[in-house]
Amino acid sequence: MIKHIPFLVLLSTLCAATHGSSDAPGFTPSGGSEITLMSYNIRNGKAADGINNWEKRKHRVVAMIESVKPELLGLQEVYPFQRDFLLENLSGFASVGIGRNGEDSESVSILVSKSRFRILDSGTFWLSDTPAEKSITWSWLAYLHRICTWVYLEDKKTEETFYFFNTHYDHFSSRARALSSKLMLEKIAKRKTGRPFILGGDFNAQSDELAITTLLNNSEPALADSFEYYENAEQAVGTFNGFEKDNFERIDYLFTSKELLLKRMDIHKQKIEGYFPSDHFPISIKFSFL
Repeated sequence: MIKHIPFLVLLSTLCAATHGSSDAPGFTPSGGSEITLMSYNIRNGKAADGINNWEKRKHRVVAMIESVKPELLGLQEVYPFQRDFLLENLSGFASVGIGRNGEDSESVSILVSKSRFRILDSGTFWLSDTPAEKSITWSWLAYLHRICTWVYLEDKKTEETFYFFNTHYDHFSSRARALSSKLMLEKIAKRKTGRPFILGGDFNAQSDELAITTLLNNSEPALADSFEYYENAEQAVGTFNGFEKDNFERIDYLFTSKELLLKRMDIHKQKIEGYFPSDHFPISIKFSFL
């Protein structure tokens, strides 16, 4: 039987266990202008995962998010009932995003702190030759419909504006992933304003794959891999754990534009009540504007 730890004690324990620099555990808000952004594949809630099914672990996902204290959260593999549970149990967030195959399908929802940000614009496009419509391009060899949800925000503290693009690439086809990166660069380049941006999510690709090198070798728009700011890079750096171990590959990323000042990057690998809350570790960054 799983021993349930009181929630406040659990959060205190989690903060103490968070990986990162030693000066401050976790991302405790300082009240300043820095922004904490988190990317988290929470594993689709309809999967037959036995002891790791959604009903058994959903409170652990909430506890993990609360331990990081993000003001902006990009999620992957989110069914509506999972999104609704998180909105009910996390304080002060609005949700942006639609399902990739309709209302009852997976989304890459973005949760936005209502006290910190004003939503100026948002949208979703499909990773295909016809991104404006629900579609899959079979010549890409993609296995599933894939999407990117984006939001254009104003920071109420600084009045600065920026974009956040949140995505989940195909798990089956390296060709689909590479073409998705090409499309992503085109979409970012065509954003309505030249304001700074962040691209994040589950890319299902290791760092030497074409899908990732395409993003990092581009000159305009130019992207930087936040992993350069991970202070525990000498340790296991995987972000996928399969609910079992922490030495799988790194397939989750947060890329930033050159106009942002990155302060810190973390991979949050702690267990909760003896279990990983999802089959991916969440990653987070702390940044401000130049």
